[in-house]
Amino acid sequence: MRQTVAPRPEKALTYSDEHLTIDLNGRQVLMRGERVEPTKTEFRLLAYQLRHAGPQSASIRARVKAL
Repeated sequence: MRQTVAPRPEKALTYSDEHLTIDLNGRQVLMRGERVEPTKTEFRLLAYQLRHAGPQSASIRARVKAL
């Protein structure tokens, strides 16, 4: 008998502040209200940082402001 594993639904992860909005499910990034088209690698890095952000979440803002 074969056993299949149903995929887990991904949590709706978003980040938003006055300069930046990241929508992981919609794969959208807005910077100062304008849509940004990050590369696949850039988006994966943003997603990783968002998923693993803890009390140091201000570091995401600092990294994005440097863009």
